[in-house]
Amino acid sequence: MNLNTLLLLGAIWILWTIYVNSKENLERQHHIQSLLEKLQHNQQQSDGEAGPAKPAEFINLNTANKALLQSLPRIGAISAEHIIDARPFTSLEQLREVSGITHSVFKEIKKHVSL
Repeated sequence: MNLNTLLLLGAIWILWTIYVNSKENLERQHHIQSLLEKLQHNQQQSDGEAGPAKPAEFINLNTANKALLQSLPRIGAISAEHIIDARPFTSLEQLREVSGITHSVFKEIKKHVSL
C-alpha cells in the first residue's frame, strides 16, 4: 500500500467514526427530548389536578422503543427485544415472565416503568 491509500483509508475511518458517534448522539438527543416532553406533560397535568403526576422517568413498556428500554437499569439490547416481543402487557407483574428479567432486575426497574 502506498501513502495515498493509507491516508485515504485513515480519512474514511475518521469519517465513519464521526458518523457513528453522531448517530448515537442523535439517539440520545431523541431520548432526552422524549423525557422532557413527558416532564412537560406531567407538569401540565399536575397543574390541573390535586394528585401528583407520574415522574418523567416512567417508561411505558407497551410503547417504548428499544433504545428507550435500554435506558432502564440492567436492560441491554437482548432484554429490550424480549420485552418488545412480549407485548402487550396488562400488568407490571407480567414483566417477570420475560426471558432475562430476574427477580432482582424486576425489582430495580419496576419503579421506572408504567403501562
